[in-house]
Amino acid sequence: MANAVVPESERQYLRVLQMQGRDRRFSFKWDGAYFEFEKLKALVQAEECGILQWQVLLGQLDSSPQATLEVRLLRAPPRPDVLVEEQLVKRLRTFFFVLPETEHVFRIVFVKDLDGFERSSTAGKLSTL
Repeated sequence: MANAVVPESERQYLRVLQMQGRDRRFSFKWDGAYFEFEKLKALVQAEECGILQWQVLLGQLDSSPQATLEVRLLRAPPRPDVLVEEQLVKRLRTFFFVLPETEHVFRIVFVKDLDGFERSSTAGKLSTL
């Protein structure tokens, strides 16, 4: 089929590259589902959430190979136009499809300041997933 489109003189320069999987720069997998960073970013950066900084940490239980997911959040002080904590938690649990059987591997942590976030081991920068 490509022979009909690509001149013979150009064919020697073509290579077929078959990629499998997904690009981890744009999504991550947890509990059998893929989550896109852009969708998560849109959720946590929505004005009504009042989130100043956020971080997602993927891990593993010590007792099994089951993956864990922790969301760390630094929120603005409460305001009338910002969701209360319970509403935000519900929104995140819905986004990540947290079910009763996965509650033990999902956690939301509200940090008080930037020291509550994991930092990169090389430069001490805050890293998001």
